[in-house]
Amino acid sequence: MIIGMVGLPRSGKSTFISKIMEQKNFAIVSRDDIRISLHGERYLAPAEPMVKTISEIMFKSLIRSGCDILLDEINLDRKSRQYWQKFSKDQIFWVHVNTDVDECIKRARKTIQLNLIPVIDSMNKGFMTPQKDEALLVTINKHGNFSPDGYNILDVESIEEFMYEINSPNLSSWKKIIDEKYPDEIPY
Repeated sequence: MIIGMVGLPRSGKSTFISKIMEQKNFAIVSRDDIRISLHGERYLAPAEPMVKTISEIMFKSLIRSGCDILLDEINLDRKSRQYWQKFSKDQIFWVHVNTDVDECIKRARKTIQLNLIPVIDSMNKGFMTPQKDEALLVTINKHGNFSPDGYNILDVESIEEFMYEINSPNLSSWKKIIDEKYPDEIPY
């Protein structure tokens, strides 16, 4: 199973991942972690091609080894989500952490990451909410609650329900649910 996160910086993607990891082991592909390991910075423009290459190699290797994978990335638009999908024959299921831009900026200030504020503003301008043909599992609001959304595959209200669903032995039923809900719309 591959779950990809979607959301602005400081939206709560990594917090959600830490809650998932308390109950199920996933291999995590995170360019932020790669950056810190590689050069000790959250962002260094000259190193980005290498960071991208390392994340691709990690992702492809983890797919080949059959691991469950979490993509801890911003994935701010359809193009960035399709970028990851092209490496996997299995559908990537997306979790959208839907925290408004003002809250993300507030969190950046609170954690004294002022350099993130213009980044958040810039990314928000290009942000594209996942659409129904992108296999959106759930939407989570800024308070960490699961939000109803007509495109969500899972109708859950808590992390416990979410974990129950993703630990279900009948994961192939997700494909069936998608096929029934959106026939002929999702390429596998």
